[in-house]
Amino acid sequence: MVPLQASESSITEDDNVKNRTFSIWLLNQLSFSLPAIDMQHLWLVHILVNMQNALEKKLPFSDFLVFFDRALQFTEAHFLHEETLLTKMGYPDLDNHREEHRRFVNHLLKIREVSNSMNYEQCHKLYRLLRGWLFGHIAKEDKAYARFFEHRNLKAKAIAECAVDEDAFESEPGKLYRELLQNFPEQGQDSDLIKKTSQIVKENNLITGVPLMDLQHFWLIKLIIEMESVSETREEERKEKLMNALAACQFYIREHFRAEEMLVQQLDPESYAGHKSRHIGFHEMVALRKKEAESGNIRAAWALLRNLKEWLYSHIVLEDMHYARICRGNPQKAAQVARQAMNTSNTVPQKKQLDFYRAVLRNYNSK
Repeated sequence: MVPLQASESSITEDDNVKNRTFSIWLLNQLSFSLPAIDMQHLWLVHILVNMQNALEKKLPFSDFLVFFDRALQFTEAHFLHEETLLTKMGYPDLDNHREEHRRFVNHLLKIREVSNSMNYEQCHKLYRLLRGWLFGHIAKEDKAYARFFEHRNLKAKAIAECAVDEDAFESEPGKLYRELLQNFPEQGQDSDLIKKTSQIVKENNLITGVPLMDLQHFWLIKLIIEMESVSETREEERKEKLMNALAACQFYIREHFRAEEMLVQQLDPESYAGHKSRHIGFHEMVALRKKEAESGNIRAAWALLRNLKEWLYSHIVLEDMHYARICRGNPQKAAQVARQAMNTSNTVPQKKQLDFYRAVLRNYNSK
């Protein structure tokens, strides 16, 4: 199956847009390991992120319509490719799947007929409709056929049907797929740090199975390991490096708590107040120890490092695992809240954090 060509209208090459696309893809676990299907889904996510970017930056309405037209055209062609694959694979629920596609495309075509008269709020509503349907459809209907391939031992045949030729990588979707999903960055990755993080995660049973939580936990563990390594530096440099490392960790913990609290508030509101109060208590302890360290008590800084480490590991095991089970019980709601958290706070992961997350998982799963 050859992936689709994008239309000629320009899609932004903004690194922030690409990073958001990659974050959504990775943290919503959208990969089926079917190359052409993954390439097409990734490109649809990228178009949606461009639509969101146009709305956030209040770009001209014509720009938003360009992205809507691209989403509509690419969605129609993607559905045709997907249905061709399912026909070849003998998928028993093909008729229902095709009908879902038909209804959605017809709905979009009706919207397109009146789209020139839409206002800003209606554009937002259309974007939310596209986003909600796409993620819901991939998470439910598309994953159903992926499970069918697995259960009927058809995965190898499906992968062969979804092979991508080299020419396709010259298309916009192909270039994005290669850049974000195929070119795993080995350079610049600290292999020792990755191994240490993976080992700590395994020894303390810290995998929650909720990607956004795990990504942030891995990064916090990395920051703690880096702080511990400060003891190996020259004494005259030690305090400054330790305080800088603590400040970075404190900032990231604040952002992690913000995202985690949003998940808890939406998925388990009865426990939200208690969970948040424990976060507040931790912040107060960190602020006190940090103040002591800044006044010259370097032992307070090392004590704070121990507190960070002990608190993080116990908090993940005792509390975060509970919320992870709730997330796994309602994955669509959890994914929706995670996307909301990334849109309303500073929790969109940086590329280096996403790469580190993938590297730790790869190391963790290789043992």
